[in-house]
Amino acid sequence: MKLFSGPMKKLETMNRILTNSARQRVERIEQLERVLQQVKPELMELPKRVRELEEDNRQLTERLHELEQEVLAATTLRAYLQRITELEENNRKLTDAIAHCKSCIGELEQIRFRSGRDSVRPGGQGN
Repeated sequence: MKLFSGPMKKLETMNRILTNSARQRVERIEQLERVLQQVKPELMELPKRVRELEEDNRQLTERLHELEQEVLAATTLRAYLQRITELEENNRKLTDAIAHCKSCIGELEQIRFRSGRDSVRPGGQGN
């Protein structure tokens, strides 16, 4: 049977290589299965965590919208307050101007009274 000894050795060598390769693959599969078993609880929780994060995101988006509305309201209020301040300052100036005009009118009336022109009507005619 020397005739088959060469091919037989070649088959045995190939069989040994395939056996080693199969054993390594089995070891790798077992290693990956152990890793999978370790992370499986975390993987199972991921959908729940995604839902929680989506809800947090929705709430934060809603709060952001509320804050944007508050900022807009505050900005509008600030503009109104600034306008009120400007109008109050303008009113104060007008009031001061009116008081000054009244004072001037009072002085002119006193001068007119003292000069005896009280009886003169507008247009230069007397009583």
